[in-house]
Amino acid sequence: MNFEERLAFLIEWGQRLQQPDERLEAWMSRTAFNNEWFTLENQKAALNNIVKHFLSASNLKKWLEKYDLSKEEPKGVLGLILAGNIPLVGFHDILCGFISGHQLKIKCSDKDPHVLPYILEVAKKLNPKVEKYFTVVDKLKGFDKVIATGSNNSARYFESYFA
Repeated sequence: MNFEERLAFLIEWGQRLQQPDERLEAWMSRTAFNNEWFTLENQKAALNNIVKHFLSASNLKKWLEKYDLSKEEPKGVLGLILAGNIPLVGFHDILCGFISGHQLKIKCSDKDPHVLPYILEVAKKLNPKVEKYFTVVDKLKGFDKVIATGSNNSARYFESYFA
């Protein structure tokens, strides 16, 4: 996909995520049951903010006008190790990696293992061309670059993991 196609897809994805979705509700309920910090209200607020602030056409265009992402060159594989302290906290890393043209290998937090993979599946069904951009993995390997987020505890783990 070229830059314009990725941008159009993000806008379409945002519109799709605004629609009622029983499976998404079920995943959010399961997450809330298994992680008392991730209340249904907090998860819905996170998703609504992603749609409103990250995936709206006007906000995307305003953000991206500052960058020249039109050059179509292979970007490689970006590994993402996502934090789990806030529902869907890693979405911004996914957004940045995707819009810049990277294929993403995503290691979700054990504290937030259901909702994000589901909305990535929604993306793949919406446009099969994004299939190659989003891969959720249990163990991160085979990447060119990595973004790892989390706490000081996470930092110590990453130092050991990537040594």
